[in-house]
Amino acid sequence: MKKEKVVAFFRFSVLGGIGTLAGLAILYFLTDLLGMWYIASSSLGEVANFFISFNVHKYQTFKNGKGEKTKQELALYLIIILIYLGINIVLMYLFTDICDIQYLISKIMILGILSYPYYLATKKVFPKKPGHT
Repeated sequence: MKKEKVVAFFRFSVLGGIGTLAGLAILYFLTDLLGMWYIASSSLGEVANFFISFNVHKYQTFKNGKGEKTKQELALYLIIILIYLGINIVLMYLFTDICDIQYLISKIMILGILSYPYYLATKKVFPKKPGHT
């Protein structure tokens, strides 16, 4: 992998970590402290992650800036998130209920599995502006 691709993925991971941490905090809070089912908690955490990460990735990760395509980008990003959410729910159930892995560990495993495909899909939503790396 070329150096600039590694740097771009690293930037995506670090900046996207803001939304990811919010999602994990919501998952823990709703599941452990309020007793909500872990699948519902995980889904609500992903909704929070969606709102945070759209802005972070558009304006910081990919330096996409302001533009007339924000509504189109939001729609495409929502499709990616819905697909990601569906895969996340299936894997959470598989790892937690079928494989008997603790739900937070399952979530961290899923983040590792889905991070690079999620990066590639998100990169398509926010085309790089000329002059930005």
